[in-house]
Amino acid sequence: MPPTDAANIDLTPNLLETSLLIGYQIVVLISSLCGDVIILIATMSSGAFRLNELLVAVIQHIAVNDLILCLTWVLPVTVNMITMVGWDHWTLNLSATASVLRYYLTYYLFSVSMFLVTVLVVTKLVILKCPLRASNWKKKKSTRSCAAIWLVPNLEA
Repeated sequence: MPPTDAANIDLTPNLLETSLLIGYQIVVLISSLCGDVIILIATMSSGAFRLNELLVAVIQHIAVNDLILCLTWVLPVTVNMITMVGWDHWTLNLSATASVLRYYLTYYLFSVSMFLVTVLVVTKLVILKCPLRASNWKKKKSTRSCAAIWLVPNLEA
């Protein structure tokens, strides 16, 4: 097989690839929005989940985080792909400040998401190891714990 010239490789996506990717992005967007709204409605109604209050609070915060991520990352990328402006441009022609804010917000939300999932797993472990101590956790402590988690990524340098 003869060596290929790197300058002659066509990197533009064809219509089929682009259409499949746009369809996938739309499915991700719709399922994320519907799923997060259903989770929030179910956890806010009394007695829907018979879980520890801290677990329910963490699940709610994960859903809110995912909603914000969906609206600030998946939605603009999907709109950008549909309008075919380009892979690395903001479709709405926002200023450089807005683009930097979008990337900072995405980085921040990914960090919060990782911390929330970690707290969810550790909380489940503590509930299994110390069930009597875990039964004393109240809603006020749960809200404070989740609020602290939202502040932790700001402490990263």
